[in-house]
Amino acid sequence: MAGSQGALVARYFLPKKATTASDNGNDNAHGIAMDAFRSTHSHGVSVILTSNSVSEDGIFVTGCRDGKIRLFREKDLVMELQGHDKNVNSLSWVSNSHSPDLILVSGSWDGTARIWDMKTGACLQVLEGHENTTVVLGLSDGRIVTGSAGVAQNNAIVDTKLRVWDHRDGSYKVSKTVPYPGGPIRGLCCIPLFSHAPPTYTHRNNDVDAMSMDNDRKYMFATCSNDGSVKVWDVDSMEIISTFTHPGLPMVLSVLAGPDGTILSCTEEGDLNVWSFDDYIHPQQTLRHSSTVWACAVLPNGDIASACQDGSVRCFSRDPQKACNESELQEFFESGKRTGKGPSSEEIEKLPRWELRQVVVGKSEGQVQMFQKDGGVSLVR
Repeated sequence: MAGSQGALVARYFLPKKATTASDNGNDNAHGIAMDAFRSTHSHGVSVILTSNSVSEDGIFVTGCRDGKIRLFREKDLVMELQGHDKNVNSLSWVSNSHSPDLILVSGSWDGTARIWDMKTGACLQVLEGHENTTVVLGLSDGRIVTGSAGVAQNNAIVDTKLRVWDHRDGSYKVSKTVPYPGGPIRGLCCIPLFSHAPPTYTHRNNDVDAMSMDNDRKYMFATCSNDGSVKVWDVDSMEIISTFTHPGLPMVLSVLAGPDGTILSCTEEGDLNVWSFDDYIHPQQTLRHSSTVWACAVLPNGDIASACQDGSVRCFSRDPQKACNESELQEFFESGKRTGKGPSSEEIEKLPRWELRQVVVGKSEGQVQMFQKDGGVSLVR
């Protein structure tokens, strides 16, 4: 599926509809009035979230680079929420036993998370103290997990942290703070509980509906990071259960619970990886794209859709009857081949010398900078 004029950086499955978000504000969605959508998104849309409640079908929320959150009900813009100073890059619903209302948590480049009452549009609480860009995740027991991007120090990213927030005495308070052993945290997702057999669950949203929680089972979630890894955590102990290491250590931009107990990850290099808990080093399958894969989604039938830098959505299925024709398959496989071509000698000559790596300042968090070293190129994050 093509048609976006810019990179597709976010996606979400809508009940009986599907939508993706583009970084130039132009979006395509079956059944949604695009005139209203475009008129309220003249800027980039960073994240889309749909309702996790059957009674709230038709609701979806966008997080935007102008710092605003917009709530839509099918064809209509219902409200705009203002409070963040910078790009809203992360959204998640919060299971809320202490209130019947629809509660949203948002994360932003401004280093805060905010909790919103989506019935009234009121900001209920600001979760402060994060180290720059913040990602968020609502758990099924009402807790919230936040992750930070860390701070730049001596040309390195330090103080990246995970926090767990509990609702006590009428507000959310930090119950655990854990240093993250790697680069900036890019994304969070819930991992369904299972022992030896894959669980039964639905993929309506990032919080994974229909999870039955036994007292002797653990709450688990996954992180992805610029350090090239996906880590699975036990929320109660905040210990790492598993680490999936990507070949070449690319930036991992998003992570999602996949079908049949798998984990899906998307990388800057253009790989959509399918991981099994049987192997933490070698992906079960790698679907190579022509450019960066920003996000993916699991459809109700178990198919997987990818949102790519080239402006296209691609659907992958285990059903051979759904396969593209031979020419389309060949085009996809050819576009995903790595050329292995590096910078020319002239380009290398223009790079800063390796000896200057401690004084060269990056332009953004987690930026990868190239340096000339021994006639070749060396990378520093």
